[in-house]
Amino acid sequence: MTTSAPSTRGSTYEPTGEQLARDRALKRFKRLYLYVPLGIAALIALGLVIALLVGVLLPGITGTAAFASALADIVLIMTLLPMLLLCAIVPGAYIALVYNQRQKRQQAPQAGPMAYRSRVQTLFWRLDKLIDTAVAKTTTTAPQIAQPIIKLNSGLAFLSAFFNQLSQLFRRRK
Repeated sequence: MTTSAPSTRGSTYEPTGEQLARDRALKRFKRLYLYVPLGIAALIALGLVIALLVGVLLPGITGTAAFASALADIVLIMTLLPMLLLCAIVPGAYIALVYNQRQKRQQAPQAGPMAYRSRVQTLFWRLDKLIDTAVAKTTTTAPQIAQPIIKLNSGLAFLSAFFNQLSQLFRRRK
C-alpha cells in the first residue's frame, strides 16, 4: 500500500486576475516589440548571408562577382551600424549629463568657490594640496637628514685619507 506524496513541482499559489492580465500584457509586449523585430532582422541577415554565399559559390546564377562584393558590403554595413550606435552612446550620455547639470544650475544656483565644481576637480585639488604638503615637508626635512650623513661621510673620508698618508710614511721606499 503506497501513498503518493503531494507534488512539490507546482506551486499552490494562485495569481490574481490582475497579475494574470499583466502577465498577458507583458507577453504581448515582448512578442510585438522584441521577438517580431528581432525575428525580422534575423531573417533579413540570414537572407543576405544566403544570397552572399550563392553569389560567391555560384557566380553564374547572379551574374558577376560584383554582386557578391556589393552584397558583402551591405552585410558589413549592417553589421557595423549597431556597433556605431553603441560607440555613440558614450558621447551622447556625456552631452546629456552636461545638459542636465546646466539645467540643475539654472534652477538652483550656488555660490562660493566650490560652486559647480565636479568631484574630479575637487579630488585633483586635494591631491595637489597633498603633493604640496609633501614637497614642503621634504624641503624642510631633507637638509636635516642629509647634514649628519654628510658630516659622517666627510669624517670617514678624512680618516681614510689620514691613514693612507700614515701608511705611505711607514712604507719602505725602493
